[in-house]
Amino acid sequence: MELNGTILEEPIIVPEGTYSAVLASIVQDESEKKLVRIGFTIKKGAYKGNEVFGLCAGIINEVPKFVKWINILKGDLLAFGEEVWVSTLVGNECTIIVSHEKKDKGTIFAIVKDIIPTQEKERS
Repeated sequence: MELNGTILEEPIIVPEGTYSAVLASIVQDESEKKLVRIGFTIKKGAYKGNEVFGLCAGIINEVPKFVKWINILKGDLLAFGEEVWVSTLVGNECTIIVSHEKKDKGTIFAIVKDIIPTQEKERS
């Protein structure tokens, strides 16, 4: 959190691994209009309530990662020509795979690299 340029608390960096999560948000990234920023909230364990984001290209007909994520969140394969209101998927469960990346200035942040269908045995 930042107030008048003063950092009040260290941001929480979710460790790399897999986590049970729910889809929290899908928004177009303001910095790069072709990207979609997808937020997931961790459901349980030490990092319960923390939100981690992933980026996908948002062209559903051309991009396998975005289509794969939508299929997993929907719980079924998209039919040819099927329209999906992604806002209806908010709250759906999946397992997120979190990894770490570095920003230009060396700051480490957690990012969702991939998602898989919810499984029985997973890290909390």
